[in-house]
Amino acid sequence: MVCIHYAVEVPKNRGGKEFLKWIGGYYETGFSTNPHWSANLKVNRSHPIGRGVESFVLRDEWYYNIRFRPGMKNVTPILSAVPPDKSRGTQAAREHPGREEFLAWASEGPGKHRGFGFTGGHFHSAWGNENFRRVVLNALYWTAHAEVPKQGVQTKLTMEQLDKMLKTGGR
Repeated sequence: MVCIHYAVEVPKNRGGKEFLKWIGGYYETGFSTNPHWSANLKVNRSHPIGRGVESFVLRDEWYYNIRFRPGMKNVTPILSAVPPDKSRGTQAAREHPGREEFLAWASEGPGKHRGFGFTGGHFHSAWGNENFRRVVLNALYWTAHAEVPKQGVQTKLTMEQLDKMLKTGGR
């Protein structure tokens, strides 16, 4: 299961337990926070999802202070960054000034179950960033048990093509 941006948010008592099982974490209202900020993203290149992805900086609505499985059991951070402390919008988030936050993660469960959570994706223009796209495409491959290419999934997309997709709905 792959959840991107707002899809990682579910009510604690109506999906939280299931999301911990399915993707390893979720955005919990009143606990997590969702500010717009420019994240200096570090990539976990030791995981297949990080293949061919370089660290990058991108302004987006990055959710953080995510509710993860206890002890991060079978959850691997993929993208991380340290948000500005002034963006820590919940009491729970303010308890961890300066802490590195996990903005994308991979999880594994019983059997062959794989999940991926990705908190970016608010701005359409973010999809114009090759590293941003590659993380998501690599995650789709990995979650589906396909081999992620050594250099990651390769895509080419110009800003003109991206703008056209926004205006035409992808036609």
